[in-house]
Amino acid sequence: MIDVLRMLIGEIVSVEKISLVTDFYDYAPSINANVFLNGSRFSMMAVDCSYFTIFELDLLFERARIRILDSGFRIKIYNVANDKMFAGYQLNKTEDYPTELKKALDNALQNISNFLNGKEKLQNPIHGDTGSLV
Repeated sequence: MIDVLRMLIGEIVSVEKISLVTDFYDYAPSINANVFLNGSRFSMMAVDCSYFTIFELDLLFERARIRILDSGFRIKIYNVANDKMFAGYQLNKTEDYPTELKKALDNALQNISNFLNGKEKLQNPIHGDTGSLV
């Protein structure tokens, strides 16, 4: 989750640990924390993985809400608009679509193969650039 936030928002300024959740290993607990990036606070809530695994992100902005659901396989976007049912509420879902996450490994392997065979540049979507191995 930290890497996803850094990729989307920017570098971490500070972290305020709230509590720990020890699920599988004592030496690697999950952390409930407030993470501060670029003037914004993100609250992270850990789930005890011995019961189930969940990886979701809910980003709230002034004019939109973006939810990454189902471990990244689905995204919902809500925009500010007058609600048809409840006066005064303003977030309405406008988009709901599956992602291409299930193809990520296949796409990465194809790109690495093509790069090694001199057919294309190595893709680096985290930094938005392409280039060499170094």
